Amino acid sequence: MYLHLGADQIVRLVDLVAVLRGEVGQDGSTREMIQSLRAAGKVETIPGGSPRSLVLTTDKLYLSPVSALTLKKRAESRSLQWTEDDRR
Repeated sequence: MYLHLGADQIVRLVDLVAVLRGEVGQDGSTREMIQSLRAAGKVETIPGGSPRSLVLTTDKLYLSPVSALTLKKRAESRSLQWTEDDRR
């Protein structure tokens, strides 16, 4: 299954590592991680407003205008529908 992050961006739930509130990005260690990923070209800002959440996947960090709570609810509702094919 997939998780809609805003605009036209979706990610596979099996690739999801963490969903964090946007304020966390101002913390020192998190800010360093973001800078490192940005330098490696692995940060994508999703259009639609200021980032309200940080979505870390196995290969990229997304700055999403959708709140972490909303993304959590979306992921939980879809995770109940996972099949073995989705986990591959």
